[in-house]
This record gives sequence, C-alpha cells and structure tokens, in this order.
Amino acid sequence: MKMAKYFLSEGKYPTMSGPLLGESVFDEKINGLPLTEVMVREKINTWCGVNQATAIEEVEKRISDVREFIQAPVTEKFSNVIRHCADSLGIRERVETVNGLSIDHLKRVVRRKRESFD
Repeated sequence: MKMAKYFLSEGKYPTMSGPLLGESVFDEKINGLPLTEVMVREKINTWCGVNQATAIEEVEKRISDVREFIQAPVTEKFSNVIRHCADSLGIRERVETVNGLSIDHLKRVVRRKRESFD
C-alpha cells in the first residue's frame, strides 16, 4: 500500500494530511523532558492516588490512541469539512472583494435585462 494516496493536501508538515512519517510529535520535549515523562508527572501530580505504574499505563494508552488517530487515513468526509472551513475563512478574509464582485454581477444582470426589454 502506497502512503502517498493518503495525502490530499500539503501543510506545514507533510503529515498534516496523512500518517506520520519520520519526525514525530511524540519526540517533542517540554522544558527538556520527553512528552511522555511530562504526561506521566502530570497524572501523578494532578490525580490523587495515581501511582507511577498506573500513570505510565494511562499515558501509553493515550499516546497509542492519539498515534492511531494521527496515522489514520483522511476520509473524504473529513477532507470536505476542512475544505469547506478553509473556503469559508478565505471568503471572510476577502469579504469586500466578494461583495464587490457579487454587486457587479447583479448590476450586469439587471443591465442585460433592461437592454432586452428595450
């Protein structure tokens, strides 16, 4: 199975549109500590009664779930939702241009209708 078929678009990271390849978000360090260690410490410090073994188990499960989500292929439905949102943002950014073009189009249509009656 080719990995390239998962890529529907390209973003800052090539993996934004498909499975992670190479560099991993799980290799990130926070204040010099690996992400998993920070997550384990947070579990132990935040949740009363959580021991290190339980914290490690829960963090490994969470990372496994996130990794599975990230590596899953992009569905057409999800891609369409993202495309729609991006299109909506693009239109909002150019609202004056879009409104101007819409008004110009309506003026041309009205002008043509008037000319057809004359």
